[in-house]
Amino acid sequence: MDTTVTEAQLIIDDAFLEKRPLSKSSLKQFRKSPKHYIEYITTPYEEKPAYVIGKGCEQLLMDPERFNDHFEVYQKFAKQSQAAKDQWNQMVEDAKESKKTLIDTQQYEQASIMAQSAMANDSVRYWVERSRNLQKKLSWTDKKTGLPIIGFIDFDAVEDERLYIVDIKTDYNGEPDKWWNHAADLDYIMDVGTYCTGYHKMHYQFPEFKFMIIESSSPYNAHMINCPSNYVNDAKMEFENTLLAFRYCMDNQQFHMGYDFWLFDTLSGFTMQKPRWKKSKFLTT
Repeated sequence: MDTTVTEAQLIIDDAFLEKRPLSKSSLKQFRKSPKHYIEYITTPYEEKPAYVIGKGCEQLLMDPERFNDHFEVYQKFAKQSQAAKDQWNQMVEDAKESKKTLIDTQQYEQASIMAQSAMANDSVRYWVERSRNLQKKLSWTDKKTGLPIIGFIDFDAVEDERLYIVDIKTDYNGEPDKWWNHAADLDYIMDVGTYCTGYHKMHYQFPEFKFMIIESSSPYNAHMINCPSNYVNDAKMEFENTLLAFRYCMDNQQFHMGYDFWLFDTLSGFTMQKPRWKKSKFLTT
C-alpha cells in the first residue's frame, strides 16, 4: 500500500502513526531534523542501484532458492525512444504488481560475486549456516511515549545459548577502521537500538548484535563485526531518547523546524567546533 502523502496533507499525530509507524529509517531522518523526517515520508520511494545490488546479494546469500520470487532479472536497454520508455514503464508497473525488484544482468552478476565471496569467508559462512528467522518482523508500541515502531531484522542466530541479531550491510569499503566511521555517519547505532529494543519488547530476550559486512567493490571482502555490550546499551539509550524527542516534536507540532529543533527552544545558536581528528600545525598543547 502506498503511504506517501503530501506536506499539505500532513498532520503528524497518533492517528497518522497508526497507519505509518516509525522505523529505524524514519527515525534516522528525524535525528537530522524534523524537516528531514517530513521530506522522507512525503518523497516517493525509489530503489537506488546500490540498494538493488545489496538487496540481491542478501537474497542470494541467505535464501537463493527464492530469488526469482522476489526479483526480476532483465537485460539493460537504452530508453531514448518513446517505445523504449513505454516498455520500461510497463516493466516497472508489472514488477510493482508482482511485488518484485527489477535487477539488470550486470547488477545480478555483481550481487552474485558479492554473495559468493561472502560465503568464502569462514566467519561469514559460520553465521549464515546458523541463521534462522529471516526478515523477522518486530512491531511494538513504546510504553513511555505511546509511539508505534516497526522493523525487520535480517536474521537471528544462537551460539552457545547466546542469542544474536545479525544485520547485513553492503558497502563499497568494508575496511574495519574506516567502516566504523562510515557507520557513525550513517547512524547505524539506530539499527542496533531499534532491533535490540524491539526484540526484547516482543520476546523478552536480550540479544547481542553483529554486523555482517560485504564489500560491493573488488576485492569483495567480507567479515563480521561484533557490537560490545556497552555499544548495544548506548544504542538502546539513543533509540529511547530519540523517541522522547519525537514525542516532544509531535506534541508541540514542530515538524516545520530544521536543525534549530535540537536547541529545544533556546536562542543560543550553534557553536563552531574543530573536529577532534584535526591537528594544529603549530600548537603543541
